[in-house]
Amino acid sequence: MLDSLDNKLVEGELSFVDYSEGKVSGIYTKDKVLNDSFPGYSSMKGSFSGKVDIKEKKLFINTNPKIADNNIFIKCDIIKDSLAGKWTFSNMLGIIAKGNFYAKKIKK
Repeated sequence: MLDSLDNKLVEGELSFVDYSEGKVSGIYTKDKVLNDSFPGYSSMKGSFSGKVDIKEKKLFINTNPKIADNNIFIKCDIIKDSLAGKWTFSNMLGIIAKGNFYAKKIKK
């Protein structure tokens, strides 16, 4: 995750655990935290849910599906073995912070 000026905030891993009928879920780690003071960081608890549109090659991730407000959401494009898009942190007042999001498939 990067801020709106492309400064790195957090590096980690997304692990997709379940996929069924366009819905995804999984866990994520925050392996390298470069800035933990950005809005929404404290809401990131390690599990996610989301939706995938294979035809349009789009992915939507909710980084804390246990709460509806004060949350980080990621919208990205699926590009071969990568994800590229934007994250937003929103609450009842709307979008508070945003930035870029990138992920690349790794082999284990």
